[in-house]
Amino acid sequence: MRQSEKAVAYFQKGLNCCQAINCSYREFMDISEKEAIVLGEKYGGGLYEGICGALAGNFIVINQLVQQGNPIDPAISQSTQTEQLFKKMKQDFERTHGSIYCERLLGKNNCDCYVQTAAKILEQSFEDLDEAFF
Repeated sequence: MRQSEKAVAYFQKGLNCCQAINCSYREFMDISEKEAIVLGEKYGGGLYEGICGALAGNFIVINQLVQQGNPIDPAISQSTQTEQLFKKMKQDFERTHGSIYCERLLGKNNCDCYVQTAAKILEQSFEDLDEAFF
């Protein structure tokens, strides 16, 4: 099962969009499902600057992987390199759905669609991540 399919399955089980992304990538972050859920509990449904929670989940996963997460806010970028990657993720998501903001996305598609898109963007970003950090 692909990460995007896992993310959608977690979302359909009742996790918020951010938690779904975190849980589907928890093995990469070397954390438990419970830790992944806690990391994303305050970021779903547009609670992070109005941005789609699935995108916030992407930011959390990247920060955890490069060990640059902010202890107070795990979705905040700690470096120029991660910020550039986050900007590209936002652009890719907006190009696909017309916005990155929950209030503009809700009602256009089922949120499963946004979770799947964010997970696919994260998967594609792993190549950029390898080049930038490893």
